[in-house]
Amino acid sequence: MSTFFKTSTKSDQLHDFLKKEIQREAFKPTQRIPSERDLAERFQLSRLTVHKVFSNLVTEGILYRKQGQGTFVSPKASKKQTLSICMLSPSLPTACMNVLFNQFENQYPHIVIKAHHFSTSEIGNVQFWARQPDFDLIMVGESVAPFMIQQEFLEDLTDKINIDLPMENFHSTPVPVFTSAGRSYAVPFVSSPVVLLCNCRLFAEAGIPIESGPMEWDDFLAKAKRLTVPEKGQYGFAFSNHRNRWPVLLMKRGACLFDEKGSFRFHDGPVRDAFQWFHDLVYRHHVAPSPLISISNLFATGKAAMYMGTGYCMPGLNNKESFEYAIIPLPGEISASSGLVSMAFGIHRDSPRKETAWDFIKLALSEKFQSELYSAGYALPRRKIERFDANPKYQTLARELVRGKPLGSNPDQFHALDFLTEHLKLFWSNMAPLGKTLDEAERQITENKESPAQAMTPD
Repeated sequence: MSTFFKTSTKSDQLHDFLKKEIQREAFKPTQRIPSERDLAERFQLSRLTVHKVFSNLVTEGILYRKQGQGTFVSPKASKKQTLSICMLSPSLPTACMNVLFNQFENQYPHIVIKAHHFSTSEIGNVQFWARQPDFDLIMVGESVAPFMIQQEFLEDLTDKINIDLPMENFHSTPVPVFTSAGRSYAVPFVSSPVVLLCNCRLFAEAGIPIESGPMEWDDFLAKAKRLTVPEKGQYGFAFSNHRNRWPVLLMKRGACLFDEKGSFRFHDGPVRDAFQWFHDLVYRHHVAPSPLISISNLFATGKAAMYMGTGYCMPGLNNKESFEYAIIPLPGEISASSGLVSMAFGIHRDSPRKETAWDFIKLALSEKFQSELYSAGYALPRRKIERFDANPKYQTLARELVRGKPLGSNPDQFHALDFLTEHLKLFWSNMAPLGKTLDEAERQITENKESPAQAMTPD
């Protein structure tokens, strides 16, 4: 019995074997390779499996066929090939992504990676894809993924995920936003729940212990008041108007933004009460600054004792000398859902290099690269790695991950969140009442709902 195939599908293994043999010029350009029957016998495979592998390599330009003569190595096979990646900007720090790119190019010396950076609003636009059809891989976040799946731009990766990425090796990240009808179209490689970051020095100066569990909202407000020192320009809490932040606060206060049909619940009492509660933090209790300013800088410079953020801000904080912080759950019921932000890779449905693109995704999920993400302190990598998982910050992120969920499930919902976020600027600036803000946002969302070519964010 052949021991050649130990993991993955037999066709994938043979595909990788032939590519590597060609890369090291065991089969030279224009040389005839062994027949389908010879390879089927050698590796105890069916002729159909070998034929499928040959066809994929022909599509990739690595092999070509001559009628009645056999299959040959393409003259271009030994030349550098380009793997084109559509990257979200901003995404992971350039240094992290360059590590991944370098690892892949070292492992596949015939491949050159070319990264193209675009914003979420560009990627979430039909007109953009009419002009940009040549990507092999696409980095997607939770807001743009439903649009990409709806437009059928992404390859179905379900079978490959089930074979090559067994779930027992990974943190159980909820990924419904990357799926449709039970099929998976993108693979998250790093995620983070929305959490509460606490400045250890400021808590100690106020004589307040940092507990590992979530606070009750009344307790949270009391501590925020104690941590606010106006003469020092120090706030107890800071939160952001970003589309991935303020909705989480409403969720943790028990408000539900969407009804069972997916429509916005603008006029629900709990939604309005939650908005007003956080508005009062700024203008009544004076324990938080306007969410429209640069909130992360306030926390990093010791001007905010508590900060609603994610693991994505950890590298910058870790690099600050003598800056100690803790990560705990957001206030509210322990069972309440929290926000979830993820970055994933999908394969463009029209890519001629689907197998190479899948090799890239596997490397992004490998222990080698995931260890680099852990070492950089960047959010919560998907792969479980024991020597890193003992870190208290990662333990909190992993516990909260199971309660995290995307803020929407379809393009219309994310589109509505973007418009509402824009309109809320006047409310958070105390320049417009909540009712008028929500009514105007609802009107504009309704007017734009039937415009499929609209960008994901308003002008």
